[in-house]
Amino acid sequence: LKENFNVNVRINQSQREELGLVEQAYDNPAETLQRIKRQLLVTRHFKEVSIEYMDLYSHLIPVHDISPLEKITDAYLDQYLWFEADKRGLFPNWMKPSDSEPPPLLTYKWCQ
Repeated sequence: LKENFNVNVRINQSQREELGLVEQAYDNPAETLQRIKRQLLVTRHFKEVSIEYMDLYSHLIPVHDISPLEKITDAYLDQYLWFEADKRGLFPNWMKPSDSEPPPLLTYKWCQ
């Protein structure tokens, strides 16, 4: 999450807040983990995600605006699920996802 910010580029207020939350997560991992667990256990509804489109005249690029806490929670949940799946041997080695395969092909392989 921290790689999205470059030192040489000026950042706006929301990006500064997000960077602060990421740095706080690095400094206090136990506190961040407790907050994430509490959020996953208590929160029963999805948060709004705003989508805007950047028009390049030849095609549109969607730009998603997701809250920083949601990004941190999603990153934790993704890593934890892959850790548990790997530990339990849920997916064979040839099934590991890669950037070269689109998700539908990956799902097709797993179903076979």
